Amino acid sequence: MPAIDEYLAENNRVYDQPTLPLLSASRDELVARVRWAEAALAELTAQAGEGAAAEFGERIGALTVGLAGELRASSSLRGERVIVRRRLGTLPLVDSLLPMGFRHWEFGPEAPPRDGTDEQGARFHAVNSLQEVQAADSCASMLFEAPDMPRDFYFDLGRHMWDEARYAVFGETKLAEFSLTETEVGLSSKA
Repeated sequence: MPAIDEYLAENNRVYDQPTLPLLSASRDELVARVRWAEAALAELTAQAGEGAAAEFGERIGALTVGLAGELRASSSLRGERVIVRRRLGTLPLVDSLLPMGFRHWEFGPEAPPRDGTDEQGARFHAVNSLQEVQAADSCASMLFEAPDMPRDFYFDLGRHMWDEARYAVFGETKLAEFSLTETEVGLSSKA
């Protein structure tokens, strides 16, 4: 738990929104397990005496020596590097293909007029946010095309992909408020 607490305390300097709920849930699970273990030790003491509980605690302590260091060592989290690249294409692609049924934007939506209504502005921003699906798709392609990078590369690029997908979902959700679908609105294939 100290390793998780340290990370969460230092997270103000780093934007790591996708990881926070997972780490908080892991920490909560660990706290629940520690409470269970404390209750189990109290019950063991009541049933078998102080010696049995102390012996059990010492066995568990011996098994977990060095665990905190192992969890903090990123080298222990790395797998063997793969140096053979996939051969499905070379990024970036000159142009992409849209799924069937999607309207095609050549360069993306035009900005609303300066004297436009709030609704026009909201629609523009919704369509513009939806276009971030391109960035999420590019990140996904790079993740697939680069199997020989360090773990941190995948962690950072995966976080970037999540963030871009989130922006696209913002647009999709706002468009639904206008009774529009992403296929009707369309996508640009120019990133």
